[in-house]
Amino acid sequence: TFLSVAGQQGALCLERVHGSDPVHVRWWGVGQHMPWNCGAGPRLLLAYMSDERRAAALRHTEALTPHSETDAAKLRRHLAEVRARGWEATVDDVAVGLSAVAAPVRGPTGEVVAALSLGGLTHLVLDDAGVPRALGRLGAAAAEISARLR
Repeated sequence: TFLSVAGQQGALCLERVHGSDPVHVRWWGVGQHMPWNCGAGPRLLLAYMSDERRAAALRHTEALTPHSETDAAKLRRHLAEVRARGWEATVDDVAVGLSAVAAPVRGPTGEVVAALSLGGLTHLVLDDAGVPRALGRLGAAAAEISARLR
């Protein structure tokens, strides 16, 4: 599980906690940045940025794998969907075989101030239909953090 915020060079990982799964995802360390277009947490933060900041961020996409989306127009359309549903899930864009899902953490006025995400082997994160397995628990945890911030 990762807690991230908007940084200058991408999403900044503030905290990482490992669960009990036999495979630990170590792709994003505390204090490290992830490109805005890669990973569920960074893309969720990107979706809720101001239009001006999002436009600037989309000028600096990076391909970590062949599945990383770098087309700014496609990303803009997708980010509108992220805002509409309120969460993000990604597959193979940071490392092939790994997926992630993220939910927003909101500050006192309702603005998105962080992303709470979890990542791991795709079959553990998403079901056979591509639906996040722990979306309810992740959303509840993000809501609890949001309530504590208020």
